[in-house]
Amino acid sequence: MSWAAQPTIIDSGLGRLLETAAHAKDDFVSLLPALDVPLATGDARLPSRRIADQGEVNACFSCALATCLEARDPAMPALSALFHFHYAAQLWPGAADRGISDETIAYGALREHGISAARLHPYPITRANVDRNPSSVALSDAATRIPKMNDNGQSPWAPQFSGPMCDVRWKAALARRQPVLLILYTNHAYWDLNNGGVDTWKSTDREIGSQLHAAAIIGSSEERQAFIVQDSRGPGFGVGGQWFLPYELAGGAAIEASFTLEYEE
Repeated sequence: MSWAAQPTIIDSGLGRLLETAAHAKDDFVSLLPALDVPLATGDARLPSRRIADQGEVNACFSCALATCLEARDPAMPALSALFHFHYAAQLWPGAADRGISDETIAYGALREHGISAARLHPYPITRANVDRNPSSVALSDAATRIPKMNDNGQSPWAPQFSGPMCDVRWKAALARRQPVLLILYTNHAYWDLNNGGVDTWKSTDREIGSQLHAAAIIGSSEERQAFIVQDSRGPGFGVGGQWFLPYELAGGAAIEASFTLEYEE
């Protein structure tokens, strides 16, 4: 896989997000139903393969990384977030319970081991399976996705920051066909997305006791004036596992950081 390769299309149909799902054998994934219409007209979203469900394992960073890699390259197979988390957890003791709050650990696992196709490490994301060693075939496949250094010694891991004007940076990244890995705090408004019919994160205020979480921005909707975020809590969260982040709330205190898988300029 070439890190220079870019997707050639932006797919606005929710059904077509899963165009390659038929050959994915990873039973740990809950797939979106095939729909003929997007969440809103005027959507522009990068193609994705699946909606992951991290269950009781705090593997959100691994799921978000897998989503970003899938979305940036339409030729990419469905990827195993569990493979990545297996190695990230070795670098971050207690990760299954607390998650990985240091993005350098999460990216370091990708840089050292890569990430395998889901069909080669096809297990549910469970606490027991976090310790399951990947096969030699999965390891070889994953090694093909280890990010390469450029001539300046940089890895493709570009901070996009948070705060005022971050929405402008995120839109520019999506225009380059680069999904945005988002690090956020899960406030009460975020958990409202777990209630049926709620499709929009309505407050990005940071609250005492909120926990860090990672998700992926894979598109935007001009009709809704919002980014389209793909999460890792199964298809019952938001709408089919995705939700809207309004442009006007993108700079809120609950947004901790954001990154793209490209070289810094």
